[in-house]
Amino acid sequence: MPESPDEHSPVPPDPSTAGLPHVPSSAPEGGPPAEPASPAPDLTPRPFRFTGSGSEYFRIWIVNLLLSVATLGIYSAWAKVRRLRYFHGHTSVDGSAFGYHAAPRAILKGRIIAFAVVATLAVVSEVAPLAASVLYLPLLMVLPIVLVRSLRFRAFNSSYRGVRFGFAGSEPHAYQVFVFLPLLVPLTLGLAYPLMVARQREFVVGQSRHGDSPFTLQLPVARVYGIYIVAGVLFVLLSFSIGAVAFGAGFEGDLTDLPPARQVLGMALLYAGAGVILVVLRTAFENLVWNHTRLDEHAFESRLRARDMLWLYGSNALAIALTFGAFVPWARVRLARYRASALTLLPHGPLASVSSAIVDDVAATASEFSDALDLDFGL
Repeated sequence: MPESPDEHSPVPPDPSTAGLPHVPSSAPEGGPPAEPASPAPDLTPRPFRFTGSGSEYFRIWIVNLLLSVATLGIYSAWAKVRRLRYFHGHTSVDGSAFGYHAAPRAILKGRIIAFAVVATLAVVSEVAPLAASVLYLPLLMVLPIVLVRSLRFRAFNSSYRGVRFGFAGSEPHAYQVFVFLPLLVPLTLGLAYPLMVARQREFVVGQSRHGDSPFTLQLPVARVYGIYIVAGVLFVLLSFSIGAVAFGAGFEGDLTDLPPARQVLGMALLYAGAGVILVVLRTAFENLVWNHTRLDEHAFESRLRARDMLWLYGSNALAIALTFGAFVPWARVRLARYRASALTLLPHGPLASVSSAIVDDVAATASEFSDALDLDFGL
């Protein structure tokens, strides 16, 4: 019977591998084979895109308008949902579009309550102005609560790749930035206004999230002040220039003593110039906000240009006036397309987000109430 080879004796080399270089194994001796390395994430910039068209949106807009008028405003809730679904659904990044999911009936209930409150205040202001002034104080005190719940509603009903957005801001924090901080503006003769604007935007953006992925925003306050200082200097120069051109250099009398044509010219130039400065200010501020916003480790790049925004606003306003309002759908589409084309997502890792298990208070009343008061603090 042949003897079994000793377990400590050397194993003879395999002739089939003779001449080949030896490659050491990456797996530890006696352990499982090493897993292949995962591919590096694609860090290519992802531009935002808007694919809607003016003619397509015009059909939605005209139906919304006619049905809202025919139903005395009742259909306006459905009109709002159709409009937001269209603009969300035609805005995309990295090949995926956004979604909007609010129920029209919930918006209608909230809208009825909100406009009932606003209408009551308007009537009381006409009948008993003193009583109305007493009612505005409690309204001011509940305003931060309205804003927080409005932001929760809007965020929860928006999604990207099936994951809902959310808003985690608290009412006490909202009182700080929307009630107490504005009190500093008159006390500082307006010097605290840029700081207030920065803190309010940081609250809105920094408390937002996509699933479990948080947004963060830390604005450089010095640059915010720089934007507002430049705008203030431009407005002062504008006022002196218009005064010299329209009213005459060295004019010291009452403005009512001027000919009506010169009064109209002066006011028209003042409003037009103020509008230009406002567009320049808002464009610079929006670029600053987006360029300092983060979603997890991902960044954004905004390249809005003031001259392009001025051209869009000016040409849209002229076209709307010449068409008696019929150009409104094209105007909205042009703005949406340009804003999307100027925004880019800069990935710094895998693009992934986990759906949050937190259920927000998503009543629509607060959202409609903020709309009724013309308050827009959305991201």
